[in-house]
Amino acid sequence: MPFRMPKQVEYEPVPVRKLLLDMKNYASIMLDLAYFSTIYNDKRIAYEVLNVEDHIDRMWSLLVMQASLAVRDAKDAEEMVSVFRVGSALDKVSDAAADVASLVVREMAIHDAVRAGLLRGEEVMARIEVKPDSRLDGSSIAGVLGRKGIAMIMMLRRDNRWMLKPPPSIVLREGDVIIVRGTREILGDIAEAAGDKLPSPVEMRPAENEIAEKVAFLKDLSDVMLDLAFHSVIWSDRSAALEVLELEETMDDEIYKYLERVSATIAPEDPSGAVGLLKLGEAFEEIGDAATEMANIIASGLPIHEIIETAEEESVEQVLKAVAEKRITLGSLELDELGAITVAVKHEGKWYPLPQEDRIIEPGDELVVKYYAETEEDVMRRLHSHGFTVVEEEE
Repeated sequence: MPFRMPKQVEYEPVPVRKLLLDMKNYASIMLDLAYFSTIYNDKRIAYEVLNVEDHIDRMWSLLVMQASLAVRDAKDAEEMVSVFRVGSALDKVSDAAADVASLVVREMAIHDAVRAGLLRGEEVMARIEVKPDSRLDGSSIAGVLGRKGIAMIMMLRRDNRWMLKPPPSIVLREGDVIIVRGTREILGDIAEAAGDKLPSPVEMRPAENEIAEKVAFLKDLSDVMLDLAFHSVIWSDRSAALEVLELEETMDDEIYKYLERVSATIAPEDPSGAVGLLKLGEAFEEIGDAATEMANIIASGLPIHEIIETAEEESVEQVLKAVAEKRITLGSLELDELGAITVAVKHEGKWYPLPQEDRIIEPGDELVVKYYAETEEDVMRRLHSHGFTVVEEEE
């Protein structure tokens, strides 16, 4: 991989809120693009991830400068710690994404277990091409997202040029390629409308299949830790922050088991493929560490600066808290149809991450739900119709 000279950063008067918002949005997108680049061995996307990392590094430096100038007294300094820590955590997420993308840039062997595992997670990514005479030819991106369910179009390629976060008003046409994130069912519907199809599952031996399951679990776990950490910061929820710290212990234990399994089953016969799997494990651990850094803000009793809350309100992805008023099965909410994911359930004071659809939700249970900003009204309506109260103010 060619040496990349760091770009010179000079002070610019950019609002801290904007820097924090952009860092959060771009860090989320580049993490998904990094996973995508490994699934499809797409070097162009991998380089895009590295370019975005440079951009986030610059924003992180500007955030430190601007936030430092905004501190006027001891109270400001105490509150600004939360801004620094969230910014630092987002920078760590971007570093982890760059490490994953570097596997492709360095042309390292990507084991099938990586692809299979990343395609088994709660959310998956797909490359979808708009075929001739398809239903998407002539549809706007807003129209695509308005179909059954919701997804996030992260990138659009047209005439060999990539566009990051294409606006909803853009009309798709034959030959366009979109990189989409969402549930497998929803992406399958979009692919069918485009005249394309999703890749078939990878066939593997039992030992390799076990590794793929571990990859899927670690990816989902790192995602949940991040989402729950953001929830803890926005809602000053100490119990959620402590759950993230406990999940870090789970992550550490699972990473050791994963590394041991890869070394025993993959490394002896495929050393190159094992290296990619090991580096992926390190990336998951780094994402978990980023979540822990955010959760420690609340766990240590530091105040949250209002800038963080206002930035979260304008984020591409949102996290809300809802309280159940009656007994219901989680799957009956069918939130996946809206592209929403239940991050965790709190029952009798204990958090349960990655809840299954057959889980029974009791009155008083709390749900942390992640959704795309465009679907807020639909998600709220669905929750209200099934007897949930959405908590809109900090308790």
